[in-house]
Amino acid sequence: MGSPLSTLAICLSYVMLVKVWGPAYMKNRPAFQFRRTLVIYNAIQVIFSTWLFYEVKQTVRMTKIKIY
Repeated sequence: MGSPLSTLAICLSYVMLVKVWGPAYMKNRPAFQFRRTLVIYNAIQVIFSTWLFYEVKQTVRMTKIKIY
């Protein structure tokens, strides 16, 4: 990495977006409604986590790795 200026610029831009520009943009607007999107996202996360747990369990069982 050459210079930390690009990282600093990205971080400062993010802070400005979250603290200044975003609230100014949303000042006279209704809040976004994400309930359905979040429920679907969370359901996908639960399914993926369950599948991942099953795969790890099968791998440990098949390779006879001792985890204790």
